Amino acid sequence: MKDNKHNIIVIILLFLTFISLYVLSNKTYTSYESLVDDEITLDIATWKILIENQNIVKATEDIKLSDIEFDNTHVAEGKVAPGSTGTINFEIDPTTTQVAIEYNIKIDDHTVDPNILLVVKSISSSKGDLTKEEDGSYSGVFSLDDIKSGENQKVSISVEWPNDETFNDRDSQIGLEEAEPIYLTMELMAKQYTGV
Repeated sequence: MKDNKHNIIVIILLFLTFISLYVLSNKTYTSYESLVDDEITLDIATWKILIENQNIVKATEDIKLSDIEFDNTHVAEGKVAPGSTGTINFEIDPTTTQVAIEYNIKIDDHTVDPNILLVVKSISSSKGDLTKEEDGSYSGVFSLDDIKSGENQKVSISVEWPNDETFNDRDSQIGLEEAEPIYLTMELMAKQYTGV
């Protein structure tokens, strides 16, 4: 009987050993480690918008517009005086930009600041009328298809220098070159257009 007990203990120990081996063999102790040696490089879309052949994205000074035509019969050609009307033209050229853009033109004229000489009568672009925003600015869009096809937009601003008798002293000082005229101030902002 002692032998039988001894055999039963050995069988139980063997059975427990096999169960332990089975359980331990089904567990895995692995470690995963991933190393990336290369840097990720992406081609970033270019952002370059030209006005008067100057990149406004990198402009550090004010851009002066040069295509200004005045229609007067009472002032010498190429000159301007109170009572003159005219058009300021400039072109927005985003043809090397690689994203659709939305631009916004904010103009301060005589109606905003009485020290400014000109009053804006209307503003339009070669692509159609611009959208007038609540703050009085105007916005337009270049789709990516417009840019890929090389489309520029010409903006025309119709202006007038009112002949207002209350400003005769100031106008005379400007005519005598005793004061520097402020004809108009304009701010053009552009951002990526996402269709929203």
